[in-house]
Amino acid sequence: MGTPEYHKIIDVMAESLSAVRPVEKNYGHDEANKMDMIEVVMKTVGGERIACRVYLSTKELQLVFDKKQISEKQFEKFVARFEYDMEQAFLRNIHFERNDTPNEYRLKILQ
Repeated sequence: MGTPEYHKIIDVMAESLSAVRPVEKNYGHDEANKMDMIEVVMKTVGGERIACRVYLSTKELQLVFDKKQISEKQFEKFVARFEYDMEQAFLRNIHFERNDTPNEYRLKILQ
């Protein structure tokens, strides 16, 4: 689930977060990680601003959320809905690898 499908994954992520369309996408390259990156900025129906960095590689896609922008409870709810929405969008089982840091939630989607 790497680079070719990232547009669809970003759309599913925005839908799972109940974001108002369109989402803002800022493309760049993260020199520290040596990966292409997209900063996705979404606004929820309730007016909350949520930003997510999407790191792209050929074998995986990684979503990184700042813990200051989304609570643990909101993130857990998002992950459950996102997994379901991804399975519906891609018509197969999807599994995430979660590797949070003290300041960030990290979800890795393997190809």
